[in-house]
Amino acid sequence: MKTWALLALTLASCGGEAALQGNCGRSVAPDGAALCIDGRATSPAALDAVHEGTCPNAPWSSSSCPRGDRLGGCLTGYIGTPEGGAGQLIFWYYPSATVQTEADVMNRCARFDEMFVPADGGFPPA
Repeated sequence: MKTWALLALTLASCGGEAALQGNCGRSVAPDGAALCIDGRATSPAALDAVHEGTCPNAPWSSSSCPRGDRLGGCLTGYIGTPEGGAGQLIFWYYPSATVQTEADVMNRCARFDEMFVPADGGFPPA
């Protein structure tokens, strides 16, 4: 709970500005799961750090991951960036051989102590 409070405080300290967002595009994880990673951060430098730390070899788009057939996502807690900013990720899952239902996504989130986000959801308000 402290992590969420710290993230909310850090994001709120941006002077009320909306957090910056981007995504790595759809890819396939080593276990065969189809996913897309949305990232958001408190500054352009923090967003660059989130991108480099998450998907350095993937193209970065300023849009959000496609909603179409996604099953749900796993929201990370606070991520500190080298320049002192804050970042957060949602790992969105799509139907694949290893992830076929919303319950499969919920299990992945629980395994990594992350918060489940329904397919029509997104980042909590900044």
